[in-house]
Amino acid sequence: MKILTLAQKPEKIKCDLLVLGLFEKQYDYSSLDRLIGGAIRKLKFSGEFGKTKLITTLGNLPSQNILLVGLGKKKEFTDEKLRSISGKIARAAKENNHKTVVTNLNSHGLIPVLEGTILSLYTFERKSKPDKKKIDSFSLLVKPSEIAKTQKVIKKIQIICNNVCLVRDLVNQPASELTPKEFAKIAKKIKGVRTKVWGKSELTRRGFNAHLAVSRGSGEEPKLVIMEYGKKGKPFVLLGKGVTFDAGGLDVKPWDAMKDMKCDMAGAATVLGTMKTLAELKLPVHVIGLMPLSENMLGKDAYKQGDIIKSFGGKTIEIAHTDAEGRLLMADSLGYADTLKPSGIIDLATLTGSCVVALGYSIAAVMGDKKIISKLTSASKKTDESIWELPLTDEFKDAVKSQIADVTNSAGRGVGAGSSTAGAFLSNFTKSPWAHIDIAGPAWYLKDNSYTKTGGTGFGVRLLTKFFEEM
Repeated sequence: MKILTLAQKPEKIKCDLLVLGLFEKQYDYSSLDRLIGGAIRKLKFSGEFGKTKLITTLGNLPSQNILLVGLGKKKEFTDEKLRSISGKIARAAKENNHKTVVTNLNSHGLIPVLEGTILSLYTFERKSKPDKKKIDSFSLLVKPSEIAKTQKVIKKIQIICNNVCLVRDLVNQPASELTPKEFAKIAKKIKGVRTKVWGKSELTRRGFNAHLAVSRGSGEEPKLVIMEYGKKGKPFVLLGKGVTFDAGGLDVKPWDAMKDMKCDMAGAATVLGTMKTLAELKLPVHVIGLMPLSENMLGKDAYKQGDIIKSFGGKTIEIAHTDAEGRLLMADSLGYADTLKPSGIIDLATLTGSCVVALGYSIAAVMGDKKIISKLTSASKKTDESIWELPLTDEFKDAVKSQIADVTNSAGRGVGAGSSTAGAFLSNFTKSPWAHIDIAGPAWYLKDNSYTKTGGTGFGVRLLTKFFEEM
């Protein structure tokens, strides 16, 4: 879909669909309305948020159809509402086979309109007869003096949204196709970053024993993808959990909990998508992305409850539950991240079902370093990718202590707060400024919303990009 700018009056624009936004009790299209016999005024359109009215112009205007869109009360209008309504309009326009769409909604917020429109049109299908409907061009009404600035923003937002969609593609791919090996191949093709991949022999030599333990039950070789962008100054490290399929190990998941577990590498996918975005935007930052990759299966060599594993940094881990595997991959990579002397670390992981119980599917949990969390919160308010801080207290840190090892990978019954105890476990493996984001809810949607379809969401790319922009 081409995204264009137009510096014309609405009544002179030729298109299939002209989208005009109105706040409640607002009426400012009199010149346009006269050309169609006062149809807009006669409708007495309220402007209530989300309400729409389609007017067919019957050849009286170059535009074939006008869609009035209610924006609600002006004082209650937000970027997220604009993002939401833009997504709904784009999907409806595609479904009704409107090839050329023109809108003035960008006058209320350019970035939300672009994000809502681009992201809403994403699809992942393997149907024998795919849907061929599409919008050929989407044009924004702007003042002549704003064309150059608007085109610059369009280019930037296309880069970001395309990489959100890349993450969605990775998360939605069948696990039999997106193995650790195939993920690593995709990472090595990304331009503008320096990428290396460690396989089983290198991980063994370097002592990534927790990572290797998780992979023992699988026929797929584990990988650690390391991507670096920029050179100047101390690096900031992004770490993403990359379990390309999680059967639960010997503590096998029930079928209904396992069926979507191709999504358990969403953290790693988000790191990959963010690294690609930073490179394409040429942001002046130094960032290293770590993506530990493995399957968690039930093969004859699978790791077992009661095993004691020595992690990369030397701490020992008692295995209490084989379905608490993601934190094992991340423990080794957190220890390795410390050796890079980073200015800070952010990890992202679909780590706990407890996070979904606490915060639902649209909010990620965050815990750890207060300064990093403060900067993430600032970025979150601008992108509307919501985060909520959970406590990381001594009580939770005590809960993951083991009687026979340094720590245990599951606090067990009688503690609760599964997200916080998982974070407490991770805190043992780094001494750097560090924040943990549990994306178990917002990384994977069970139903469509206005600009995100069921499945992988690409949550975190916009948030982290804004975080590094503000750095």
